[in-house]
Amino acid sequence: MGINFFFPFIILFGISYAVIAQDTLKTSTITHRTDSTVNKAPAIIQQTDSATSAHAIDTIDVRKHSPSIAGLASAILPGAGQFYNKKYWKIPVLYAGIAVDVYFIVSNYKSYQQFRQAYIANVSGDTNTTNPYAFAYSSADLLSIQQYYQKYYNLSIIIGGVIYALNILDAVVDAHLFYFDVTEKLSMQITPTVNPFRIGSMANAGGTGISLKLNF
Repeated sequence: MGINFFFPFIILFGISYAVIAQDTLKTSTITHRTDSTVNKAPAIIQQTDSATSAHAIDTIDVRKHSPSIAGLASAILPGAGQFYNKKYWKIPVLYAGIAVDVYFIVSNYKSYQQFRQAYIANVSGDTNTTNPYAFAYSSADLLSIQQYYQKYYNLSIIIGGVIYALNILDAVVDAHLFYFDVTEKLSMQITPTVNPFRIGSMANAGGTGISLKLNF
């Protein structure tokens, strides 16, 4: 019996121990990798959350001041878009232009109607109508003056439409540039310069001029 009897058991025990040790090593490696992945997951999630938050903030900032709202407000009530854009100084300028244009519309229309009625009274021969310009203008003159005021009446209406359209366009453009940052780095300087006179060099003869500097 002796060692020959226990030799197979010794070999079997060694093989079993090696297998168990290898499985233990694999399990430890997998567990370590899993733990490492789990530990890294919050960082990835945190970065994703940060990017999502930044994107959400940018989206909120863009939607906070809408060019569509500014344009629609100015279309409904001229000057409302400028008020929405916080360009308050433009509102009195806008309404001053509207007031002047309305004045010319009303004035030209009244003159047009006045000379039109005078022309009709002059050519119709109706004694029931009076012509205050009967002794001042001929029928041809009355027709020419009538057409003159009609032309400027129509022109005043067109100018009013242009003012209305520019009011909307200005509100939309200002809304697009609402978050535009103008810093001190963006500047333009115009300064006078004097070129020194150099003897013997015609290319560098003295003179004065201006210097334009653009800073970005």
